[in-house]
Amino acid sequence: MQKKAVFVQSLVPVRSEPTHRSEMVSQGLFGESCVVLEQQAEWYKIKMQYDDYEGWAAAGQIAILAAAPLSDTTIVQGCKAAYLWRKETLNYQKKTRIYLEAGAELPNSVLSKNTFCINETEYEYKSRPTNSKTVVAPSSSNTAAKILQTARYFLGAPYLWGGRSRWGIDCSGLVQICHKLHHIALPRDAWQQAQIGERVEHLKEAQTADLAFFHNAQQRIVHVGILWNKKQIIHASNEVRIDTIDEKGIFNATLQRYTHTLAHIQRLIYH
Repeated sequence: MQKKAVFVQSLVPVRSEPTHRSEMVSQGLFGESCVVLEQQAEWYKIKMQYDDYEGWAAAGQIAILAAAPLSDTTIVQGCKAAYLWRKETLNYQKKTRIYLEAGAELPNSVLSKNTFCINETEYEYKSRPTNSKTVVAPSSSNTAAKILQTARYFLGAPYLWGGRSRWGIDCSGLVQICHKLHHIALPRDAWQQAQIGERVEHLKEAQTADLAFFHNAQQRIVHVGILWNKKQIIHASNEVRIDTIDEKGIFNATLQRYTHTLAHIQRLIYH
């Protein structure tokens, strides 16, 4: 089949099987691209172009592109009041509000004009005046401080397996989105992310925004977080939170016990 498509809702569940009851393995954000591999009834098997992740999405939540795929897109930054008006094809006077999550993608044309089309559907970008910079052009500010500033935006977000937004996010989703907002593309899962960058041998040699990975009893990578400093880590565990870390792992002060065993540290951001 191999047709280009984009996600056209705020958050689209990507599931392991073509049914709403199956496990959500990831999410597509508005404007992110995918390739449709096959169709089963009202479901499409898709491969996300950002990270090559595969799964099933409901047909009504993505749009197969009639023309060339969106190119030169702008990434929506962390914001609370950015949204789109979708003008309905059958009733042009009717509008539907679509809220935009951090990491959503819009055509670069929204930087000069606030409207764009996907196929025959017109969208109009809106935001509060105080949030006028929530849509920005790509930049090269890939610094550790910027990564942590972005991670702080997600503090308190509930843990959600497969989640990639402020309304619910998992550990590797947090790491992926925080880096996407600074134009650093990472794979979706923690074990994949653990293969990117350079190994840091000891925690005492770590730097701000290094990634710390954790394994289970079978030595499988099952968790990841972003180092706040040599003694603290921000990660998604029940919620996005900052906990203490040492050579043994993450210590949860609320539970008064270690919750994750440190495997190793990788460096992506060079100071």
